[in-house]
Amino acid sequence: MNDLLFDKQGGIMANLDGYYLALANTDGNSQTVSRAANELETACREYMHVTVVTTSVFQASKPEELAGCVQQAQDKIIRDLFWGNEESWTEIPERSYQSYIENIRNLVNALTVKNYNEAQTILDNIIALELPGDETDIRKAIYRMYGTIGIVTAVIESQTGANWENAGEIDYGGKLYRVKNVREFREESKRILSELIRFKEQYQKNVIPDIVVQARNYIEEHFTDSGFNASSVADALGVGDSYLTRMFRTYMGTNVLEYIQRKRMEKAKELLKTQSVKDTTNMIGLWDTQAMIRLFRKYEGMTPGAYKDMLNQKEGRPENN
Repeated sequence: MNDLLFDKQGGIMANLDGYYLALANTDGNSQTVSRAANELETACREYMHVTVVTTSVFQASKPEELAGCVQQAQDKIIRDLFWGNEESWTEIPERSYQSYIENIRNLVNALTVKNYNEAQTILDNIIALELPGDETDIRKAIYRMYGTIGIVTAVIESQTGANWENAGEIDYGGKLYRVKNVREFREESKRILSELIRFKEQYQKNVIPDIVVQARNYIEEHFTDSGFNASSVADALGVGDSYLTRMFRTYMGTNVLEYIQRKRMEKAKELLKTQSVKDTTNMIGLWDTQAMIRLFRKYEGMTPGAYKDMLNQKEGRPENN
């Protein structure tokens, strides 16, 4: 830049947080700086085999203007590095923070019951809809990505550390925290969840006792029955409550009642799209709307009425419909 620009125009090259900032006196003629930047890129690529990327030229006459321009240029670089060649970021609509939290809860629920196919679908949804693409919100997108990584890592750690002897070979934590952009995040999460699916299938095939498989299948068939609980499962299988609870927790990572409640809440979310809170309560086997409200708030962080209002708002329908 000394040869191309500074010897003629006057200026300096400053190192700012890993980026080089070229400051030159252009007298309002930005084309001179643009030509110098283009020539620098070409020279580095052809003679030194080094790739140099420059931002657009920005002009400022006051220190505060310069600081704002530099911040804007840095944000653009960070955004481009984060999104890479993703085409969807410019189309991402404005989403509420509540929407992001809802997807995170769904992700935790799917991971907790080891439904990794569903977890991958939810992760794709978070990437597509919950990571802001605008330059001014790029740091929010990065924080959300690493926050999601932290949640995924914590839930998987609680499962694999306790039950799956060979799952540690995946190195899920290390690989996820080394990702630098959306593409790497998507690829690594898919790879890790695919490995977990393979481990899960192998683990269930080789290790899980028949009594646990039978309990899980019985729950799938009857969890919406009125009054259905952990004792119902134990009685149907002819075993004691404490024995079934211990076996189920060991091999499924959660107890029988917790599994039933999560199944009911997932069904409730589906039913609330078209049914009232009261009818939904009856249809998932609960006899008391207050019990439904307590469980829904526990697993979803809001009341079923608030959830239904949120669904109505998304569909443009009146609240409490």
